[in-house]
Amino acid sequence: MSQTATKARVRQKSSPARKAASDGKAATFRVASFNTLGASHTGPRSQRPRFATGATRTPWAVQLLDDADITVAGLQEFQPPQIQVFNRVANGWRAWPGLGTRAGVNSIAWRTSTWHRVETHTLDIPYFGGRPVPMPYVLLRHVATGQLVWFANFHNPADAHGPAQRWRNEAVRREVALVNRLHANGTPVVVTGDFNDRDAFFCPFARGAGVASADGSRLTSTGCRLAPRPGVDWIVGTRDTDFADFHRLRRNLVARTSDHPLVWARATVH
Repeated sequence: MSQTATKARVRQKSSPARKAASDGKAATFRVASFNTLGASHTGPRSQRPRFATGATRTPWAVQLLDDADITVAGLQEFQPPQIQVFNRVANGWRAWPGLGTRAGVNSIAWRTSTWHRVETHTLDIPYFGGRPVPMPYVLLRHVATGQLVWFANFHNPADAHGPAQRWRNEAVRREVALVNRLHANGTPVVVTGDFNDRDAFFCPFARGAGVASADGSRLTSTGCRLAPRPGVDWIVGTRDTDFADFHRLRRNLVARTSDHPLVWARATVH
């Protein structure tokens, strides 16, 4: 397989007949993206000593998701000490891949009363130095409507270990190819993540996969238009996804929990 080819490892059974399973109703839900600030970065004598430990901060992250009535979230820097606490305190939530796999650090979490898992997979994304890291995408069924939705969650590399733009560009190419493949039969796709880029992420992604962003960034007849003050944390969806009520929260409990905002929006998929 070539370097740029999409690589996926199936964790569950192969796809059922997907769109036929929905009863045709639109599904509306709240979706979030949150870089939870990895436990290895915080606590005494860490890079960010003003933050509490990952174990202390994880119940706060769960509270933030619950308070916003989020039902599905992409979580980045979700390290084992945080996953362990999440599994204890996040009543009614399921996180995948979770513990026991390198992919768990970028898990997708959902409320089990709202979503049922259908399939789980990973895609290798080039991270620091181009090292491949598996990152998750899942097919979930909306309990109330039967609507099927693909969710993918990514963390493209920052420049923390040297210039990484070439690896972010390669990551976007793989992510675009995945979205196009998943959407080929009409199943909506929603992507969350910390992409460590603004226009260099969104514009190629939008042109390649035809997505729009929850913050209002979109393609226009004259090119790619970013929303005012875009961040590096994104929620985007295919053309059968409508976003509203976008939030990028940084203050109060969010600021104690992470050095990233909690980003969320209301999504309706058709």
